[in-house]
Amino acid sequence: MCHCYSHHTALTVVAMWVLLTSTGGLATDAAWSGGVTGVAAESGHAISPIVLTVRDAVDRALACDERIAAAQDALLEAEREEVCARQLRDPELRPSQSNERNQVSARLYVPNPWARAHRVDAAAFAGNAISAELERAVWLLEIRVCRSFAEIDFLDCDLAAVEELAELRRKALELTRQRLGGGQAATPDLLPVSGRYLTALSERDQAEQKRSTARRQLAAMVMLPVHQLTLAADDEHNVPADLTGLCLPDLEQ
Repeated sequence: MCHCYSHHTALTVVAMWVLLTSTGGLATDAAWSGGVTGVAAESGHAISPIVLTVRDAVDRALACDERIAAAQDALLEAEREEVCARQLRDPELRPSQSNERNQVSARLYVPNPWARAHRVDAAAFAGNAISAELERAVWLLEIRVCRSFAEIDFLDCDLAAVEELAELRRKALELTRQRLGGGQAATPDLLPVSGRYLTALSERDQAEQKRSTARRQLAAMVMLPVHQLTLAADDEHNVPADLTGLCLPDLEQ
């Protein structure tokens, strides 16, 4: 008799914990959604977003990168040095007067052809090395921007999918709670449904964190505040499958 009473008490405690946890989860979910909506509304009133395509993002990143700017300056200096190495020294004109006659003589500076060829080749090689390094830096930065742009596009789709899944898990939990209140389900039936809903909330938070990190990285490359950064919509990207067609038994598998 005592054993049955203890088992019933344990089930009661578990049921209270599940109900409190599920209620808190629902409140947290609503607060999270409301907080995001409020911040977006405030940002919309304060600062207008800047829409960027992939090409726009690449151009801004190239214009804002300090290493590329320094390499471009070094390339210009190398080109000037090559021009100077190829130029000949201007001749000197020396006017003179002899026997009441005005004369003009010119002095030409003929460089050493071997030394001049060496200086020209050295300047050209230095310019080519800097040019190759600049092209490499530009290429790597373009790859980073394009990869970040594609990653954010994927994470947007992933976040939309997990948010929709979390909403379906919430509806499943609500339905199970109604069945429990109507006597059509037992307390142990609420545990797995509540666990799946909490898992969906955790996955949604992780997806949002990954998306925020990727957006901050791209915003740093294009030198924009992250709340102003808006990526241009791409009609060709694959939209995640609509999860609303799933029924509740499918979600419990």
